[in-house]
Amino acid sequence: MAKEDTINALKRQVSRDIVSDKEIVDIIDSPESKKDNWKSLYLLDTIATKKASFAPCIYRYHMIAPTVEKNSTFLTIAADYSGTVDSNSIYRNISLTIYIITHVSHMVIDSNLIDSNRNDYLAHLLDKKFSRKLPYCKFKLKSNTEGTYRDDFLYRKLVFSCEVAEDICDVD
Repeated sequence: MAKEDTINALKRQVSRDIVSDKEIVDIIDSPESKKDNWKSLYLLDTIATKKASFAPCIYRYHMIAPTVEKNSTFLTIAADYSGTVDSNSIYRNISLTIYIITHVSHMVIDSNLIDSNRNDYLAHLLDKKFSRKLPYCKFKLKSNTEGTYRDDFLYRKLVFSCEVAEDICDVD
């Protein structure tokens, strides 16, 4: 399998895992989720999301939406590889980077049970979800950093090392 197929399959699978996790979806708290006929799959930047007239907030590339709402949180997913790969083994040296980007007005989580800001808590949930072996990949958190993306947006950046199964393109 070509490395590019592996990268795309990894990003696709990770984004699916994120939108299938109710707690993560709830903490993202997309303004779109309050609209009729909304489904968590509409968090993804896909043609189906655009056809349904919803604004996505999970991108399989690094960016911030050109039209942003104040009460918004975005996730971007990037994957990179380095080194050589032997055709009889799993792909090694793949890095998965997830940015959590939140408007400053959306940092506080409306909950008496959660004593963290939105970026920190989402980072915790994503680390818990992905810092383990899954059928398609073995993840290990390498770094967890925070900073200012723009004056009005803060970020938390998670970088995982991955050992991806050769048959990731067959996982659905």
